Amino acid sequence: MTAPPPDPCTACPPLGALAGQAFDVAVVGAGINGTAIARDAALRGLRVLLVDKGDIASGTSSRSARMIHGGLRYLEHGDVSLVREFLRERATLLRLAPHLVRTHDLIIPFYAHFRHRPWQVRLGLTVLDVLAVLGRCSIGRHRSLSRERVRERVPGLNPDGLTGACLMPDGYADHGERLCIENVLAAARAGASVATYTSVEDLRTENGAVVGLSLFDSTAQRSLDVRTTVTVNVAGPWVDRVVRTLTPSRRLIGGTKGSFLVLDPFPGAPRDPCFYESHSDHRQVVALPWNGRVLIGTTDVRYDGDPGDAIVTPEERDYLLGETNRTFPDARLSAASVRFAYAGVRPLPYHPEGAEGSVTRRYIVFDHAPEVGGLLSIVGGKFSTFRSLAEEATDAVFRKLGRRPPRCPTTRAPLPGAETDDFPAFRDRFRSSAPVAPKSADRLLSIYGTRSDRVLEMAAAADSDLLQPFDEHTGAIGAEILVAFRHEFARTLGDVLIGRTLVGYDSVFDPASAANAAQIAARHLGWDDARCQSELDSWERHVLRFQPPAATPPDPASPAGNPEAP
Repeated sequence: MTAPPPDPCTACPPLGALAGQAFDVAVVGAGINGTAIARDAALRGLRVLLVDKGDIASGTSSRSARMIHGGLRYLEHGDVSLVREFLRERATLLRLAPHLVRTHDLIIPFYAHFRHRPWQVRLGLTVLDVLAVLGRCSIGRHRSLSRERVRERVPGLNPDGLTGACLMPDGYADHGERLCIENVLAAARAGASVATYTSVEDLRTENGAVVGLSLFDSTAQRSLDVRTTVTVNVAGPWVDRVVRTLTPSRRLIGGTKGSFLVLDPFPGAPRDPCFYESHSDHRQVVALPWNGRVLIGTTDVRYDGDPGDAIVTPEERDYLLGETNRTFPDARLSAASVRFAYAGVRPLPYHPEGAEGSVTRRYIVFDHAPEVGGLLSIVGGKFSTFRSLAEEATDAVFRKLGRRPPRCPTTRAPLPGAETDDFPAFRDRFRSSAPVAPKSADRLLSIYGTRSDRVLEMAAAADSDLLQPFDEHTGAIGAEILVAFRHEFARTLGDVLIGRTLVGYDSVFDPASAANAAQIAARHLGWDDARCQSELDSWERHVLRFQPPAATPPDPASPAGNPEAP
């Protein structure tokens, strides 16, 4: 069995260390697409700088539906090539990141009132199966379920008007943030420089081309300039804001907001992901088992505000609860049922007219030349296709550098947590030998994969107490906090609890876990009382973003507010 290469010490360097450096490419935005581009470019030998005004995956990439899907919905628009890409990339991610991407059956129930007829869904799934087989990327074929069989599988489904269902295997990434982290780890191993909490104050130009960035480190309160030959703007819904001084009259992004609710398991909640059509507007809603709870989403609402201010509104909450109550009538969900909520803005192409769902989900690698040289902007992009987007964007970078793109390595190179010849064998060996509780061992495998050994090594080198859980709900152990700060670019307590360990989500923001984590940082990282209190105060403010909307009495006349509405 091949051992993975050692992790470099990848704590964020002081921004001053970047002063005077020149890069082939600067990537602005450390979401899933930006981190993937940084990884691809670094693996192909370019000098790479990755910057983000916040933490890694702190924007839209941490507000996703947690699905790596095969693109079924895009068949409706006849975009077969896009569907093929989704199918191919889903299979690739299952192979290259088996610890983070898994398969699970998705159930699509049929009701008499649905706009899509059962034969249409079955035809679409058959086409999906054929495309997957032809592309040698099948993960299994769909199956039809009778009304009786689907009620056995999902007994909580509303029986009124239920005629049957289809079951299809699909891909899921419970911890999509970790895909971003592992992209960055791979990029750093290949020589990329990483600067989080570092905003781009200005794009510096010479002779009509971007030649550098003016940066500001909000932690150190320091500014400096770096030079770059090509800049790739991958700021997601903030893309237009990055280039606003250079292209004030051009709008690339027309974002739509997607909102999600997280609930405790409710009466009749499905054990499998369930994809159903809403009664009020025929949008697709998903109820997805996630971290021992149920994730309900999503909405699709045009959004022109600051993406950082996007929250779930009471109207969106009532819409999702109402549709879920119709589909699972025993649930009897109310506003008080929501444990927490989040919303993200999809960086879709600007399209001022038409239904939100009709806006293309294709990504665009936009070259600003000849108006502005040395500048690319990425519009759109989804978790399912981040690898292929990065390949296309990196090819474009090489062309702008006047060089022929070398072969892309990311179709074969596993992410750092999957670097082994036999992942199932590694998993079995780790489970049997890890000096932690089985719950903690399974959790480590699902977060770190083959890097789980490194977490245990960190504990052995520092203090055996670090093998003990600091969060009882998840079994997360103290060594993970040190790994986050010393090897995964964490700079704040919130970075650890959300972007690295995911404990904040799993424990529904339990303040005891945050306090335990701060105490570990005090003992092993030298935090004084003032630093601990500052970090805990900042964490409490951050948690407010996830609070569910304040309860409001539902309007009985509203379909979203009345679960009994026809």
